[in-house]
Amino acid sequence: MNIYQITYEPNYRVLGLHFWGCNLFCRGCYKNYWTDDLSLPGSSVEQLKDAPRAKTPAIFLTLEEVLEKTEGLAPRDIFFMGKESSLDPELPLLAARLHARHKGFHTLLTNGVKLTDLSNIDEAVFGFKSASESVHREYTGLSNLGIMNNFKKVYQNGKKLQAEIAFIPNLVEEEEIGALAKTISEIDRKILFRVTSYFAVPGAPWPAASREQVEDAAAFARKYLDDVVTMASDSRDNSWKPEVILGINMKLSGNAKIVLEKRYLKRDGDGSITESPEDMFRRVADAVAAAENAYNQQGKAACWADEFY
Repeated sequence: MNIYQITYEPNYRVLGLHFWGCNLFCRGCYKNYWTDDLSLPGSSVEQLKDAPRAKTPAIFLTLEEVLEKTEGLAPRDIFFMGKESSLDPELPLLAARLHARHKGFHTLLTNGVKLTDLSNIDEAVFGFKSASESVHREYTGLSNLGIMNNFKKVYQNGKKLQAEIAFIPNLVEEEEIGALAKTISEIDRKILFRVTSYFAVPGAPWPAASREQVEDAAAFARKYLDDVVTMASDSRDNSWKPEVILGINMKLSGNAKIVLEKRYLKRDGDGSITESPEDMFRRVADAVAAAENAYNQQGKAACWADEFY
């Protein structure tokens, strides 16, 4: 499967399954620079400012490994998230098996470009990038034609729906967000609509959105929709303390992750973290493999690195 990380918040009983791979090329996607869930303890959007481009995760879990690692947990809510989870052909089977085991509520986060089998998905959250095709092409490199039709299909099939869009200064502002809200209101005024804040990332020309900008855009959207909420970059629930299950048969608690960040993860000259725990473990494996290769001189450092990792 495309799952590279699993998170679990025991107090709220929320399981997050993080998928790699996407069918859009968003210029401001933070996943290009930070593969971990940003809600993890010790993570913050400020770390994105000077972050290097993230590497593709080295380990992906099989369907059976996901089921094994989540056995014994008691999630009420399961989120299929990350980049674009709908691209994984095994997602419908995984959702079915998790539904049968946990009887939880399944939420799919999607960009809506491609629909997957939603038989065992209880709710779909469409992350719209824009209302207009021109802005969508500028931001993602691709057309948004078909996304709204997919949104309508899911609604017509009776599936619970949410829509969200990020306020991006100088690109996706009140006019774009209002146009999207108006279109959605023609389907159903009661659909939940969320305005979030854009996080500034290296190489993209747009600054981070402020809470005031997000709230103003939400007020504009409320002209058309009855249920509009916001989520700004400074929104953080301190009671939210998820744990991480890495793809290397190792559980990493929030406290352990904080220790790694304080003592062992690489930092740049300004003190900003430049690698994830996965990157650190890969770095250690590469170093051990290089030493092994120097001793044996068989040219198999890459193979050893994968094995040690």
